[in-house]
Amino acid sequence: MNESATYYSVELMHDLVNRCPTTFGNARGVRNLFEQVISAQASRVIELEDPSEIDLCTLDAADFIATPLVLAAS
Repeated sequence: MNESATYYSVELMHDLVNRCPTTFGNARGVRNLFEQVISAQASRVIELEDPSEIDLCTLDAADFIATPLVLAAS
């Protein structure tokens, strides 16, 4: 993850915990979120003409923002 993705992921986790403190604690929710982030990253990278190894291995804040879970929470 790059620095913006690290910051965004921490803020997102805090937001999810604060929104549902009694029900948030399920690792499945976090796993589902990161599966969506990986899918968003793949969609972003496939649009690049000649992606580098770093492009292929780096999550960006945009990948988090593009996930259905985050969009539904907005």
